[in-house]
Amino acid sequence: MAISDFDDILPHVGSFGPYQIRILLLSLPVNYFLAVVYIGQLYQTLTPEHWCHVPELSHLSMEQRRSLSIPTELKAGALTYNKCHMYDINYTQTELFTSANTSWPTRTCPNGWEYDFSGGMYPTIVTEEDWVCDNDWRGNFAQAMFFLGAMLGSFLFGLLGDVIGRLPVLIYTNMLACVAGIATAYAYDFTSYVICRFSVGLAYDVHWVMMYIILLEYVGPEKRTMVANVPLAVFLTFGAVTLPWIACAIGNWRTYSIVTSAPLALIVIAWWIVPESARWMVLRGKIEETIETLKHCAKVNGRNVSENVYEEFKSATTKAYQKEKENPANWLDLFRTPKMRNRMILMTIAWSVITVVYDGHLRSLSILSYNVFVTNSIAGALELPADLMPILTMDSVGRRWTLSGGLILSGTAAIATGLVPMGFIMHFYLV
Repeated sequence: MAISDFDDILPHVGSFGPYQIRILLLSLPVNYFLAVVYIGQLYQTLTPEHWCHVPELSHLSMEQRRSLSIPTELKAGALTYNKCHMYDINYTQTELFTSANTSWPTRTCPNGWEYDFSGGMYPTIVTEEDWVCDNDWRGNFAQAMFFLGAMLGSFLFGLLGDVIGRLPVLIYTNMLACVAGIATAYAYDFTSYVICRFSVGLAYDVHWVMMYIILLEYVGPEKRTMVANVPLAVFLTFGAVTLPWIACAIGNWRTYSIVTSAPLALIVIAWWIVPESARWMVLRGKIEETIETLKHCAKVNGRNVSENVYEEFKSATTKAYQKEKENPANWLDLFRTPKMRNRMILMTIAWSVITVVYDGHLRSLSILSYNVFVTNSIAGALELPADLMPILTMDSVGRRWTLSGGLILSGTAAIATGLVPMGFIMHFYLV
């Protein structure tokens, strides 16, 4: 078989041997920390049950304070305490009454809030800065800035990856996520916290996609579906399942931010054990470096490859490099032809919808009347079957049907969830 591109030489040097398995194993922690970078803010901004703080009642028990000072309201068939209002009366005269009167006037909280730290809940930046009631938008705004950073970072670091290589960008973005994640622990106001989250967002996507690209390039087409999904299925799931309990066990959002972000610094060892993208080296005219990498791959895989094979590869890739040099490609090529333009638009819409729905469902778990650590852990565990299923369907029914089927299934489930009465859910929970 004539060798015309990188895929053609892979069978000679080994398309899935010890060399590829080594890269696969090295990609696993990167997939774990995808969960840390993406889901981390959930456990920095947890909002416990809260109600107005009334200093005059500090000598009473929590239940007595709430029953005397906080109005109740019926929500979804259950009686709950109002989070943002209190009775507007003189609490220095509590000896004159033993229960609240619903006809009393109410007002907003002048003395801050009390927070219920039972059930594993702990102080977060929300409770430290009182991002509740009129200020409850702040946590969501910080998350929006994270995604704004992700949009900008994907574009800028993606372009940088074309210039300096995939491996350096892999390392730089993980180090950025590490430094910004640790810096988050020292954020003491809204502005500094938003800046830190934006900085972490700059690294999001690229910090693991570069490893994903490198891994898939060195694996033969027959194994790519499996390799593309197993690391995500196992280690993203492992991250999503364990993070709630790490946060719960630490019980401090600042320490949690440091503990989960600091290990990202280990990415520096990738300089010595992760190969550069072969296709990038070819397109940059680094043919000799590519051949040296291929020879190392063949040696690790126990393959004896004739020099004629490397010479044929060198000849074909040199021609490809010259062609690229004469007519260099850039991101605008994605929109030059109708077919490519339509595909790009459809992919953008699909990714946007998937991201919005996935993130919305993930963050809406906090409204359920269950332990947040349990619900998030269960939701994280569902990543495993969701990420393993494409291994069975992508090569048998195709990519389009796999994508369409997944979207239809999740859309149907989302609609069904919205039709379930909240009262039924509350009744099930109370039972």
